[in-house]
Amino acid sequence: MSTPAPRQGPVRPPEKGAFPLDHLKECTEIAVAYQKCLREQKSVSFRCRELARKYLDCRMKSGLMAEAEWDELGFRDKDSNVKVKEFSPGGKAMYAGMKLQHERESKD
Repeated sequence: MSTPAPRQGPVRPPEKGAFPLDHLKECTEIAVAYQKCLREQKSVSFRCRELARKYLDCRMKSGLMAEAEWDELGFRDKDSNVKVKEFSPGGKAMYAGMKLQHERESKD
């Protein structure tokens, strides 16, 4: 007896269209710098926003993604006075499994 095939919904393309790979490595240097920044900042992405903006700008100028307004990509004008508050109870970054790790450390 065979198993019935799972039902699949309609396939939808991504909202922003295709996001082709950077085969010519035109934006790799910026991407690596952004990833390094994320590691150094413990994945607090707003601290690396300028690098993210440079990466997306490189992709747009290289034709690897469609031109878009910065507001549509989640960025405001550079001279915006908007302040971002960092939520970090106790001065420590939060992550999944933090409670379990704390419980394990308490037992030791």
